[in-house]
Amino acid sequence: MARKENIESVELLLRDLCDPDQPFGGKVIVFGGDFRQVLPVVPHKTQREVVATSLVTSHIWPWLQKLHLTENIRAKADPPYASFLLAVAAFPELQHPAFTPDIFTERAILTPLNDAVDSINNFLIDKFPGEAVVYKSFDSILDDNCVIYPTEFLNQLAPGGMTPHGLVLKVNSPVILLRNIDPADGLCNGTRLICKYFRRNVIVCSIAIGHRKGELVFIHRVNLRPPSSAKYPIQFEHIQFPLKLSFAMTINKSQGKTLSQVMVYLPQPCFSHGQLYVALSRAKKSEKVTVITPSLLKFTIHQF
Repeated sequence: MARKENIESVELLLRDLCDPDQPFGGKVIVFGGDFRQVLPVVPHKTQREVVATSLVTSHIWPWLQKLHLTENIRAKADPPYASFLLAVAAFPELQHPAFTPDIFTERAILTPLNDAVDSINNFLIDKFPGEAVVYKSFDSILDDNCVIYPTEFLNQLAPGGMTPHGLVLKVNSPVILLRNIDPADGLCNGTRLICKYFRRNVIVCSIAIGHRKGELVFIHRVNLRPPSSAKYPIQFEHIQFPLKLSFAMTINKSQGKTLSQVMVYLPQPCFSHGQLYVALSRAKKSEKVTVITPSLLKFTIHQF
């Protein structure tokens, strides 16, 4: 999903630092992903203009050696089956007092828009056992000319990629990291975590996936500003923990993740190139994917 201008800038930098006559300064660069899936996010552009920002249209593309998988690396495990009906039915264990947090690393609800993600997450955290802890953000205006906006108005602003003003968490609830904090230690944008302990200015989580699974990490508040694509008429920032509940996540956020069970909730059609393909290919086996689409006053369930 990276725009070609970003990669071209890295290529020029490596030429300046290393060998000016070699692509990427003579260094070996490995790209991971599939350009046929979700394209770069370019607001208010046509599909042709969005495609023009992808790496495949860059002068760098002919230099790259393309490697293709020869087999489906996802269809190798045979995880236990779980029936998905509605949002709460994706995690039936929540109805019982004892369950393991591992269920949240193996399953997920995927949907195109952040509004649906927030609605599902808020509903499921209410059903989640335990006492809720609420962390409020500290919001402020960055432009002195816009001091007429009250703090209560800023509290209501939560564009994509930012946490809400009131972050509601419980012990063992699943969250996803929204910023690159310490990539060397596995704390990258998109890392899934399990909440363990809550303090006033720090949240202790365990890493839920990867080779660092089970390690405890400390998450602190950071300054969060809306992306330039949000087109807000004012400049503001939240001081909040860079975490978001991850019972459900957007399809874009799920790229690169491998899950045992996937429920795809489509209250409206997918709006981006390759989104449906990405959602349907997150599970290890096709029969572990369930698609739910609302039809009038009832849900239509498609089991693969």
